[in-house]
Amino acid sequence: MKEIKAYVQPFVLYKVVRALHEISGLPGCTVSEARAYPRSPKGLVAEDVIEWTGLVCLHIVVADKIADRVVGTIQKAAHTGSKTDGKIFVTEVVEAVNVRTNERGEKTL
Repeated sequence: MKEIKAYVQPFVLYKVVRALHEISGLPGCTVSEARAYPRSPKGLVAEDVIEWTGLVCLHIVVADKIADRVVGTIQKAAHTGSKTDGKIFVTEVVEAVNVRTNERGEKTL
């Protein structure tokens, strides 16, 4: 299993979610708000200089066999050409447990 975290601009969220609905076997996703700030040229951050950028984060855990398709779908739907389009991170999920049923692994998806 893979965990996919995609940080994208809020105005593309609807387009991304619509595109994800086309993927068979996608269990769904969680969306949360996020704030980011750009790197300071000198590596220093002063509270009065920070300009926060609003983003949304999609959290998705999927079977290995559809992970590449999910990443590609998000990338295509979220792309505007701006350097603030966002980032996608993919990590390995070692274990998943359904709290209610105690099912483990891909069955929890």
